[in-house]
Amino acid sequence: MNRLFFGFTALAMFLVCNLFNAFGGVVFNDVVVNDVVVNDVVVNEIMPAPLNGEPEWIELFNNSSDDIRASGFTINDLKRTVALPEFEIGPYGYAIITKDTALLKSLRDIPESAVMVEIGLPVFNNNYDAAVLRSDGGQILDSLYYDMSWGTKGISLERIDPDRPAVGSDNLAPSKAIEGATPGYENSTVRIIPPLQPEALKINELLFDAAGGTSEFIELWNSTDTLINLYGINIYDGAMVSNHKPVVVYSKSITIKPGAYGVIAGDSAIFDNFPYLAGGPVFISHKSLSLNNSGDMIVIKDASGQTLDSMVFEEKWHNEAINNTRNLSLEKFKPHLPSGDRNSWSSCADPLGATPGRINSLSKATGGFEIVIEPNPFSTQSRNRANCIIKYKLPFKTATITATIHGLNGIELRKLLNADYSSASGEFSWNGSDGNGNILPPGPYILNLEAADSQTGEIVSERKMIVVGE
Repeated sequence: MNRLFFGFTALAMFLVCNLFNAFGGVVFNDVVVNDVVVNDVVVNEIMPAPLNGEPEWIELFNNSSDDIRASGFTINDLKRTVALPEFEIGPYGYAIITKDTALLKSLRDIPESAVMVEIGLPVFNNNYDAAVLRSDGGQILDSLYYDMSWGTKGISLERIDPDRPAVGSDNLAPSKAIEGATPGYENSTVRIIPPLQPEALKINELLFDAAGGTSEFIELWNSTDTLINLYGINIYDGAMVSNHKPVVVYSKSITIKPGAYGVIAGDSAIFDNFPYLAGGPVFISHKSLSLNNSGDMIVIKDASGQTLDSMVFEEKWHNEAINNTRNLSLEKFKPHLPSGDRNSWSSCADPLGATPGRINSLSKATGGFEIVIEPNPFSTQSRNRANCIIKYKLPFKTATITATIHGLNGIELRKLLNADYSSASGEFSWNGSDGNGNILPPGPYILNLEAADSQTGEIVSERKMIVVGE
C-alpha cells in the first residue's frame, strides 16, 4: 500500500511541477517552441532497469517530416536535469542518449541511421520515474512517466502512440521484440490500427537495381473504394523477414486514394528523378530497402501483422530483349493481377525507366495499329514547325519497334528507332535529316514503322508518307 501511495504521490507531484493538464502531459497541438513544435520530438523508448552491464538509455523520435536541430535541449527526471549537446535528427529518425555509446552499440544492434548522443543521463529509478524533454527556454516539448510494475527489468518500455501522452500503461508497454528493446528502430508496440482486408494494398511496381543516385522503391496500389492511411504498414524484404526488422511507415500523412498509388522509397533522390512525386503519397524510409539485384522477397503487412500482399521476384522477370535493366523498374500489366506470378510483370516501357505514383506504362490500353504524324507537312526552316512528332498505338502490351525513313525509290535514308522497347503507345520525332545529319531536300518521304510483340513475336508494320515542306 505504501509503495502504491508513494507512486501516485510522485506522479501527482510530477504532473503539477511540470504544468501538466488533468490528463497528464503536454497538450499536443501545434505549439511552436524555438522553431520546434511540441510533440515533434518525443521520448519514445526508455531502458530504466538494464541488466548485464548495459548502460541506461532513452530514445528520442522525430515525429515530423522535417530535420530537427536539438539545440539547448535538456532532459530531467524527478530529481536532476542534464543539458544535452547539440545534435540533429532526420525526419522520422531516432536519437539514442546514453553515457557510453560504444558499450551500448556493442550490446545492441543499433542502425547506422540512429544518432548516438553520449552524455551522463540522470540515474533513472528502478521503480518509477520520469523523463522530461525541454527546450532551451525550459518549455516542455515532451515527457514520459513510467512505473516498473508495468514492465520487467532488462526489457525497455516503448511508447505505443507518439501522438498521445506517455504517462500511463495505456500508452507505454514492455518491448515485444525478441531482443527486449528496439533502440533506433520502430517500436514493437506500434499502436494497433484496424486490420485491412487482404489485398487491400497490392504491389504494383518496384525498382530493385538502382544506381547513380537513383532510389529503390516499391509502389503500392489501393484496390479498395476507400482511402487507406499507410501509418503502421510494414514492408519486409527477404532479410527483414528473417530478422523481424521491417520498414514501417510512421507518417500519418501518407494516404492513398481509391484506385491510386503510394510509394515507399529508400532515399529522397526519388524526387530528383521523378519531381512530379513532390507532395504526393511518398514515404522516404531512412532504413534502406536493400532489395537484391538478382531477386528478393517482398511482404506487405498491416499494423496488426496481417499479410496484405507478397511476392518473390527474380531479375529474369525483365524483358529478355533488354540487355541493361539498371534503373529500370518492373511493372504489372494490370494492378489487380497476382503479384507472385511472373506473367503479371515485365520491364517498364516509359522513357523515364519507371512510373512511380502513376499508371504503369504496361497498363496502357491496346487496340489497332495507329500512326499519327503532326505536323505533316513540316518545314525544316520554320522555328515552330522544324520537326514532326510521330505518335503510335500498337496492338501489343509491349513490343520492340523499328522506325526508318525512306525515299520514294525505297532507299533507306535514316533509322529513327532500332528495336527499341516500347509499351502499347508512345511517340518520337524527326527533324528532316538523313543518317549523316544532313537536312534532306523538300519533298515526300516514307516512314516505315515495324513492331514485334514481346510475348509472341507477332510482327505488324505500317507505312506513312511524311512531307518535308519549303
